[in-house]
Amino acid sequence: MDEIRYILDKETIRAMYRIASNNKSKRKKRSRSKLRKYKDSNCKNNED
Repeated sequence: MDEIRYILDKETIRAMYRIASNNKSKRKKRSRSKLRKYKDSNCKNNED
């Protein structure tokens, strides 16, 4: 039983790391998209 618990712990830890990495990547993408929007608006203003 102890071995099974240990394996489950490993899997849960891996899942936690995956979720954490996914959240980090999502945050990065959001910030990038925001920067792009600001850049696009600045370019349009400069063109006008």
